[in-house]
This record gives sequence, structure tokens and C-alpha cells, in this order.
Amino acid sequence: MATTEKIPEMLLSRAIQITMRKAPDPNPERRDPEPEDFEEIREKLYVSRLTYAPEVYKTSIELDKENLGLNGREYEVWKPILIIAKVIGEDVFNDVLDLAKKMIEERKEHLHEEEKLLLHVIGDLFKEKGVTTLEGDKHIEFSASEVLGGLKELLLSDEYGDDEKRFYKDWNPQKIGVRLTRMGIKKYRKGGGKRVYSITYDEYNRLLIRYNMSHLSHMSQEQEEASTSQEGTTKIEKKITNFVEEAKGEKKGEVVSDKCDMCDKFSEKIDTDIQQHQDPLLTKAIYVLQEMGGEAGIPVLANKLRVPEGKLRLLLQDHLEYFVVKGDFVYTKARWEALKTNGNGEEDILGERSL
Repeated sequence: MATTEKIPEMLLSRAIQITMRKAPDPNPERRDPEPEDFEEIREKLYVSRLTYAPEVYKTSIELDKENLGLNGREYEVWKPILIIAKVIGEDVFNDVLDLAKKMIEERKEHLHEEEKLLLHVIGDLFKEKGVTTLEGDKHIEFSASEVLGGLKELLLSDEYGDDEKRFYKDWNPQKIGVRLTRMGIKKYRKGGGKRVYSITYDEYNRLLIRYNMSHLSHMSQEQEEASTSQEGTTKIEKKITNFVEEAKGEKKGEVVSDKCDMCDKFSEKIDTDIQQHQDPLLTKAIYVLQEMGGEAGIPVLANKLRVPEGKLRLLLQDHLEYFVVKGDFVYTKARWEALKTNGNGEEDILGERSL
């Protein structure tokens, strides 16, 4: 995608931005490039595609196992370029990895610009309302209209040239309310139906960290790490923790099963075997796959587990005592046997999944 406009935040987080520069025309006759101009490089690329494919695939698997300091989408975006750089050589790979980290840090400065403005205004509201202690139970209440007033004072002169009409076109209480809600700031209605927002100073500092404004936070490093760890725990991870504790006998509780007898036997085997290994990803994969009905596309399962697909495929192949892998689909042993028991042949099952 080429544009001279500001790149939307959603696209910016999913792409690598390259700023183009004007260069002299390489053709003296000032003509547009023709397919023949790229014949030599095209032939080299064809040869590379045919000869380097195994090495590229092997490198892809190896990179999935390394801790490069890139997480989630950052790794997905940069992975293809990093693979080719790794194939070329370590020096090139290290240069590209350093560039990736630098560009990611620079990009963070341009993401969540509106949320950062709101946090600046909320910080001013803390000062105005006299909350200066660092105790987590201190809080302020404010309305979207108050935030709008703070934004107007902050932006009208410098960003909008005192053009109120243009300012109110970009900002209004409804838009601010939506943003505050998405940021997780609690809201409720006071007497008379007026909607207000409430936030503690501790919660405010956590938001500063989340939106890469930790330089304004008064949290200690230990508090930041605890905050990041706590916010990073998802509902599914909490459920998995409970599942593991129950399987290991660390957490007591009545288990009510709505699975078939075959699935129950499979679960009993997991409960026994889980005590013999300490691989949290395996435990998580088993649990999530069961939650998905015992079958799933491998790319979908990898996305739910938030791991690279290559890493998941290796895990599945290493633990075929629990899984049945067929192309891009994976089944629990119990689910696969149940499908076959219902009179379906392997071709019938896989044929249905490909539709």
C-alpha cells in the first residue's frame, strides 16, 4: 500500500512502514519500467525459490524456538524478512533484527495517540482535584465533558489554530466516552442520570505503562512488572491454571463432565499423564482443543494459543499419543475415534473439513 496520508493505527501495527525518497530516473529516455527490465532478477528469484526452500523452512522452525525479543504480531510481521536474513548470514540477520526492534520502538510512539492525549488530560484532572498521594485507593471522578474541556485547552491553539469548528469535528463527549470505555476505565451513573468515570491513581499508572507512557508513571519497576504480569493473564490462562491444578490434585473440586465415555477416558489419561511432564504449552493445547470440541484447524489453534504455527506443529508431532494430525487439522484421539466410530471413513472426515 502506498499513501501520502497518515497511516491508520490498525494498519500501522500490522505492517512495516517504508518512507520512500525521490531518486533520479534510471532510464535516460524517461520511460516507465517494462517486464523485460526485471528479467535477470526474476530468473535469479526463480532459482532461489527452487533451491533454498528446504533451508528457508528449516530456518523458520529454528526461529520459532528462539527468544528474539519480538512478541505476537511484531514477530509475525518481521518473521519472513528475518528468515531470509538468517539464511544469508548472521551479520545480516543481526542487522535486520536490530532494525526491527528500533522500528517497533519508534512505531510505539505513534500508536494510541488519542489514548495518550486522554491520559494527559486525566493526569491534569488528578492535579486539579487535589489527589497527589501515590496510594492506590485514591481516585477521581470525571465526565467526558470535563475531558473534552481539557483537550480543548491542550490542543485548540497549537493543533487547530484556534479553529473551534475543526476541533469539535474531531472531538466530542460521545467519542471520548467510547475511548475511555475501551481503555477499561469504569463508568456509572450518578443521581440525575449523569454518566461519570472513576479511576484510581494506581489504575492510571497502569494505563500509562500499557500505552507506552511509563516515563510519566510513578510506579516502581517492581510494580510495573507486577502490573504487566497481572494484566497479561487472560481468562483462558486462568482457566488453564485451574485445570492444571485440578489435574495435579492441588485444587479440589467436583468435576461434572458432559463428554462422552470415550472423552472421559481420554481426560482421565491426561489427568494421569500430566503429572509426569511439565510442558505448560502441551497442557494448554490439550485443554483448548478440548474446549473447541476436540478438533480445530492448526492455524486457528495456534492463534488461540498465541504461539507460532511452526512451534505448534512440532509440539503436536512430538505428542501423537494425545493428538491426530491430518494436514492442517488436529484432533484429540477421542474425537478422531468418535468420528470413525460414527461410520465415517478417513476420507469422508477430511473431505468434510475441507469444504
